[in-house]
Amino acid sequence: MMQSQRKASGFTSWGAATCCFSTVCVCATAIIITQMILSRSREAGVEPALPAVPAPPAAALPAATVQAPPPAPTPQTPSPPASSVPAQPSATPAAPATVEGNLVRNGGFETLGGEGASLFEHWGYWGRWENGNYTLESAPGHTGRYAARMSCVTPGRGGMSQKLDGCKPGDRLKVIFWAKADKAAGGRLFLNLEGTPGDGWASMDIKPGTYDWQEFTKVVTCPPSAAPDYQIVIFFYNKTQGDVTLDDIAAVKLAP
Repeated sequence: MMQSQRKASGFTSWGAATCCFSTVCVCATAIIITQMILSRSREAGVEPALPAVPAPPAAALPAATVQAPPPAPTPQTPSPPASSVPAQPSATPAAPATVEGNLVRNGGFETLGGEGASLFEHWGYWGRWENGNYTLESAPGHTGRYAARMSCVTPGRGGMSQKLDGCKPGDRLKVIFWAKADKAAGGRLFLNLEGTPGDGWASMDIKPGTYDWQEFTKVVTCPPSAAPDYQIVIFFYNKTQGDVTLDDIAAVKLAP
C-alpha cells in the first residue's frame, strides 16, 4: 500500500517538474525570437511598431465664454457753473405823480385806510345808489403802487368823492386825472362837481369801452354862492356794467 502511494507521489512530482520545464522552455524560446526580430528591425533602420497606448479621454470642459470688453467711457464735458448773477427784480413802478398846489389829498391812492366802504384815506365811497352794487378795490397804479378800481356787480350807480378845501366863488380849477376801463358799457361814466353851488354844476363824460391808461382834463370856474360855508366836492361815478380804474387825480387853481 505504501509503495503504491510512493509510486503515485513520485509520478506526480515528476509530472509537475516536467510541466514547469516545458513552460520555461517555451518562454525562453519566445524571448529569443523577440530579440531576433528587434535585432533585424534595427539593422534594417526600421523601428519596430509598438502597440499604441490609447490616450485617456479628454475631460469635457465647458466652452469658454468670450466676453466683449466694456465700452470705453465717454468723456464728460463739465457743466459750466451756475450763474451767480441774481435774478433781476421786476420793474419798479414810477413814483406817484406830484402836482404843485394840488387840492386833492391822496390823489394817487397810495395811502390806504379809508372809512366806511372806502379803502383809501381822504376818499368817500358808496356803491349802492339806484339799486346797484359796485365794489371798490386797489389795483396796479398808473404811477406808484396803487390805483382805485370801481367794478360793477349789479348795474346802478357807484361813486367815490372828496371835498376840496380852499375853493371860493370865481376860482378857476383845472381837474386832471388818469383812467382806464374794461368793458365799461351800458351806462354813463363821468366826473361830477358838486357842493355848495349844487349837484352837477359841472361835469365831464369819461370815455367808455375798454382801453389802457389815458389822461383826462377839465377846466371849470367855481360859481358864486351866498352860502357862508363854501364847499366844492369832486365825484367820480360809474353807471356802466364794467370796470373803471382811476389814478393821479389833481385839482389846481389857475391864475385869474
